[in-house]
Amino acid sequence: SDFCVAPDDVIIALLVDYKHLFSSALFGFIIYYVSGCSVVPPAEEKIAAFSKELYLVADSAHQLSEVILNQTVQEVQQECGLDEAGAAALQNGATLLHDATHAINYSIVNVRNILQCSTFNPIYQKFVYDAICIEALKGLIWIFWTTLSISVFSMMMLMFRAALYPVKEQQRPVARANYGVRASQVSKSH
Repeated sequence: SDFCVAPDDVIIALLVDYKHLFSSALFGFIIYYVSGCSVVPPAEEKIAAFSKELYLVADSAHQLSEVILNQTVQEVQQECGLDEAGAAALQNGATLLHDATHAINYSIVNVRNILQCSTFNPIYQKFVYDAICIEALKGLIWIFWTTLSISVFSMMMLMFRAALYPVKEQQRPVARANYGVRASQVSKSH
C-alpha cells in the first residue's frame, strides 16, 4: 500500500540502488520513462546527433540517386564516360541506393517513434498503476475474503458436526477407596 502512494518515487529509488546493473544510456532512458518524461536522458543528445547525421547522409545519397535516375542511359554514358553496360549498372545501383535511402529514412522515423515517451510511458503506467496498484489490490482483497469465508464456514461445519450427534458418555468404573490397604490384601479379599 505504501508503494501505491508514490510508485514512481519508489521505482526511481530502486533503480538508483541498482544503477550499477544498467548501462548509462539504458539507465537514463528508464529514468526518463518512469519519471513521465520530465527528465531528459543523457544519451538523447547523442541519439539526436547520430540521427541527424544519418539523415544528412541518407538525404545526400537520395539526391545523388535521383540525379542519376532522372537521366537516360545514353546521358549517363556521355557524362560519365561509360559504355552502355556500365551506365545501366550505374542506374541499377542508383535504383538500389534510392530504395536503401527510403528504407534508412523509414527506419530512422520508426526508431524515433519507438523511443518517444508516448510509446513507453503508457506501458509503464499500465503495469505499475493498473496492474500493481489496482488489480493486485483487488486480488489481495479477494484472497482475504475467500480465506476468511473458508475459515468461518470450516468452523461452522465443525460446530454443526459436533452438535448433530449427541455426546455419548462412557461409564467409567468407580474406583474403590483402598486407602491404607496393601495390594496383596486387596487381591485376597476378592
